[in-house]
Amino acid sequence: MNLRSSLQCGRLSRLLMAGLFLCAVVCIFVLRWRYFMVVEVTSNSMFPTLLIGDRIVFLKDAYRHSNPLRGDIVVLRRPNGDGELIIKRVVGLQGEVIAAYRGKVYINGKPLDEPYVGGVVTTWIKPTLIPEGHVYLLGDNRPSSEDSRDFGPVPIKHLLGKAVLRVLPIDRFGKVH
Repeated sequence: MNLRSSLQCGRLSRLLMAGLFLCAVVCIFVLRWRYFMVVEVTSNSMFPTLLIGDRIVFLKDAYRHSNPLRGDIVVLRRPNGDGELIIKRVVGLQGEVIAAYRGKVYINGKPLDEPYVGGVVTTWIKPTLIPEGHVYLLGDNRPSSEDSRDFGPVPIKHLLGKAVLRVLPIDRFGKVH
């Protein structure tokens, strides 16, 4: 192999690598645009689970073919508001009666175990039947959360995504639950 063919091979190799890198970048952007969204936490309504400044990856259309589960952390646009993205936890499911008194949430008359609230007392919620196709959302930091206590049960079709991963800050990287 002479010098000229060696240079052409090196050029071809660099061109191929650049093409592969460009394809990878395009694929990442397409996947992010279609399947994922990254949302920055801007309030303390989900403290201690999520902190202001955390960046959370949400799986878009997570509920297109399945229903939310109790405990899922979801993102939606603020109902009856400015359209700002808000993050809340699914606490009540369609067809259930939710209530809160004596500092605890009750589902169909049974106390709900909520280790994620960190001992924060839940304010009173009058018994509410959650309609078909809706969920009841609460923030983990109950005293500082605007949630279904304020805007009522939320249609499942309004949920934009399900939290799957905290990507920033790096020292808190990991699955969100």
